[in-house]
Amino acid sequence: MDNNFYTNGQQQNGWQTPPNYNPYGYYNYGAYTNSEYFQKLEQKKKERNDIKAIGKNCGIGALLYLVIAYGISIITTLLSMVFSSLNAVFQDRTAMFAFDSFTSVLALGLPFFIVFTILKKKKLVDSLPYEKPENSKASAYLTLLSIPVMVFSSIIVNYISAIVQAILGVEFNSNIQDTKVSGALGILTVCISFAIVPALIEEFVVRGVTMQPLRKYGDKFAILVSAFFFSVLHGNMFQIPYTFVGGLVLGYLAVKTKSLWPPMILHFVNNFYSAIVLIVSDNFSDKAGNYVAYAIWLLFFIFGIVGFIGYRKNSDRSALSKGESLLSTKEKIVAFIKNGPMITMIVVFGIIALTSISF
Repeated sequence: MDNNFYTNGQQQNGWQTPPNYNPYGYYNYGAYTNSEYFQKLEQKKKERNDIKAIGKNCGIGALLYLVIAYGISIITTLLSMVFSSLNAVFQDRTAMFAFDSFTSVLALGLPFFIVFTILKKKKLVDSLPYEKPENSKASAYLTLLSIPVMVFSSIIVNYISAIVQAILGVEFNSNIQDTKVSGALGILTVCISFAIVPALIEEFVVRGVTMQPLRKYGDKFAILVSAFFFSVLHGNMFQIPYTFVGGLVLGYLAVKTKSLWPPMILHFVNNFYSAIVLIVSDNFSDKAGNYVAYAIWLLFFIFGIVGFIGYRKNSDRSALSKGESLLSTKEKIVAFIKNGPMITMIVVFGIIALTSISF
């Protein structure tokens, strides 16, 4: 047989041979041999399956959170109907915020503790970074810098959201509760419910259980996907835009400091600021709330300047890790989302979010 017929990448006798074609029955795929090529295929398949498993379990955790939260709500409603004396307890705002804190810990914390246990058993995650940051000084300055970045970016996103609502003629309703409380105990309970519990539980769930196992496939991918998951988990159109942006900041801080404590602190400060402004506005006046907000903004601006200068001096300025993945970013995102539990979670929480829109 004429071997010239198989000339690599050339047209012979009217037939175009493929690049790197070998007449003895195999392709040389670029720089890879047959064995290396199929090893790459197997590795990509394993990566897809691992990312899919993480997405699947996180989706299940989110759906369990919804089931438990609604279950608790139904049980408390039935109990208040049977025992009329409980009505006074559930109508007391201080007791209500305390009960909300308990519900958040149980409904969100328990399912994702189970998810973490499953992922650890599957060897998809080892442990969560609860140790102190490697570079404490740089981490402290980056946390200071992140406070105004998160707060002011959220304010900008909220303004953009307001413009979109005005153009579309709709209103995104918030599920944020009225914070009219009395006494120091009431204020303390609101702050625990608004700031302390979310900072601890949501960072464990999102920057911990969800993001940490994804970092193996690239930090940018892990930050992006966890921010998306964080925003959808809030389940209302008022919070989804700014929680996505906030999720990016929190994720970046967790990755750069290699610890969950800085994002917890940032999350707490951001929510505590919101809680204080709401408490002042609801218990005094909107004007007083605005004055408090402006004073805090000034303080945060100073934090930002100090944090920026200090971080530049103490940071190693290393780039985010690209991971060891052979998959493209699109392939990784599809693997995380394209599974039954995650798709169901997005649809269910999306429907709930749509109910927060008033026309």
